[in-house]
Amino acid sequence: MPSLTKLRRLKLKTLNATVVDLLSELIFSGQIGAGERVNESELVRQLEISRSPIREALHTLEEQGIVTNKPRRGTFVIKLTQQDVQKINTTRLVLESRALCLCKQNFDSKLEQELRQMVEKLDGTDPSLEISTVRRIDLQFHRAIWDHCGDEYLAAALVRLTAPLFVYAAETEKKGQGRIRPSHGPFFQWLQGQSQQTAEDVVLEHLRAGYSFEPGRDHESGV
Repeated sequence: MPSLTKLRRLKLKTLNATVVDLLSELIFSGQIGAGERVNESELVRQLEISRSPIREALHTLEEQGIVTNKPRRGTFVIKLTQQDVQKINTTRLVLESRALCLCKQNFDSKLEQELRQMVEKLDGTDPSLEISTVRRIDLQFHRAIWDHCGDEYLAAALVRLTAPLFVYAAETEKKGQGRIRPSHGPFFQWLQGQSQQTAEDVVLEHLRAGYSFEPGRDHESGV
């Protein structure tokens, strides 16, 4: 029988994970907007829990690059400029292409089924899926690939690098500046060996569709 100490740790871990999911939902849906301060006192009141799991969740989100802590000011949701997005995607193109190649070496039936289910949701037209749910599945899809690349340092770098892009997507759509949601099918087909594209081509096509990204172009200067 598990000790009381182990049960308390499990309960705390589960609570922290739940709070991370709740805060991610609020941020990815735009309810807590880019650049906005995260009000801990309000969250304590609304969720009816202590500050400890909230602060632990915010620490997790800070590690993922979704929020940033400003001394004596509080915790704020990350806010990206178009130039930030360009820089992130320039690095992402290199790292995610590498992760995709490595993942193909570890591609198995279990991962294939997992990705297939997510592609069907992401590329389908189910109107019942909320935008925050779509973003969460989107991130899960990419993370599943990164987690199977066999390089935990590469996977961690990609999580921190790309998570802020989902906040940026929420901000642009909140302003009515909708973006094209790129298909995830090409990733899946490439891993299945059913594509003639290179890994870099697959990632680049994805970034072009979602962020109008072009390598070497400065979005603010227009170069």
